[in-house]
Amino acid sequence: MSPVSSGPLRKRAGVLLLIGALALVMPVHAQDTLKVLFIGNSMTYVEDLPALLTNLASSNGKTVITAQRTPGGYFLADHVEDPLSLSLMAQGFDYIVVQEQSSGNMQPALPSPDITRPIEVIDSIAKAHCSKLLLYATPGYPETHPWSNETYEDMQAYIIYNYSLTAQSVRAACLPTAHAFRDVIRNHPGMSGMWASPTDHHPGIKGQYLHACVMYSVLYKESAVGSPAPSGMNESDASLLQQTAWNFANDSALQLGYHFIDTLVTGFQRTIAGSNVLFVDTSSSFIDRIEWDFGDQSGITVSEPVLFQEFGAIEHSYPDTGCFWLKRRLYWGTCENAMDSALICLQPTSVPDAMGLNPVQLHPNPTSGVIHIRSSDKTSSSIVITDLGGRVVMGENILDRFTTLDISFLPRGVYLVEIRNSVGRFHAKVIKE
Repeated sequence: MSPVSSGPLRKRAGVLLLIGALALVMPVHAQDTLKVLFIGNSMTYVEDLPALLTNLASSNGKTVITAQRTPGGYFLADHVEDPLSLSLMAQGFDYIVVQEQSSGNMQPALPSPDITRPIEVIDSIAKAHCSKLLLYATPGYPETHPWSNETYEDMQAYIIYNYSLTAQSVRAACLPTAHAFRDVIRNHPGMSGMWASPTDHHPGIKGQYLHACVMYSVLYKESAVGSPAPSGMNESDASLLQQTAWNFANDSALQLGYHFIDTLVTGFQRTIAGSNVLFVDTSSSFIDRIEWDFGDQSGITVSEPVLFQEFGAIEHSYPDTGCFWLKRRLYWGTCENAMDSALICLQPTSVPDAMGLNPVQLHPNPTSGVIHIRSSDKTSSSIVITDLGGRVVMGENILDRFTTLDISFLPRGVYLVEIRNSVGRFHAKVIKE
């Protein structure tokens, strides 16, 4: 069992403990099996957070194999100089749960190449071995603790801020453990066991079980409500902690950093102004490289995260109007990649009438649903349909002289149609009945 202490943090020469270490070299095939490494100190090993998570998962038919390197009093700076910590982090865990000293000492990565903070070292090791970082934000001190020189609320807010900022700096996931802990302290002041004692800042059995429930809910995207209470805790208190954990794990305001940790969720916004388009990436965490193919044969543009790992905006000038297929490939290190795409349709600011250059037949007009289009030109064409306000409502590429468009989904009204190919442009009005 893990060493348990309710006293002050132990000195850095703490004891190493591995849980299930032998299983790390065994192949893992079960869909619900995860390998999780805990890097921290006594804020993790007190009440044995890894074992609480393992037991909670097991009670729900899942397997979490854990290991921990949590000597008392360790800072992350100690871990990145510790050969054993470095070796463990390089073993290819699914997730590495990272916890800094308890008083809010977590520090984000910096853009300066001359300053490398511990989280950057840990992040680089994780990415090299396809492990994802989860930051376990610890509770603040109880105000009855002899070291406390501020309110619990102030200290907890500071810890949450530092962990959130650090997670952003390396596109890691900041677990809402401290959010859930604060909620119980605020709304259930009679709940004992959140801290080890009124004069001890370590989590007590209920505080640590709450943290395990948050981790379980995030890892498996399901509630722990209904799980059996751990030894020494009544079902009522366990149920309250399980529900609180789910409330915060399922909070849409907090999900961006962790809700899709098991997959790459892509997305972007665009703003079109003439032939210029401003793209803003909205992908989830664990994406650190994007390759853009704007669809106009301009080649591949690569974007990588800047300060605090936001990709920011990319502006692209298209050579002409028309419709272009934008394709993106998104990467998380060399471990995972995903693709997304969209049709980008640009309208001309002024359009010459090209009816004589490219005769096009368009019928029926008015129409209640479909438009049949016939062009005398054999080259591919693009079609853009806009409403009278100039908003693009449909765009499509045509590879044949004959095509049929279904506009039954559009409201009744008058729409402008532009058909463009290598010869010229054709414009018409279509009435949707």
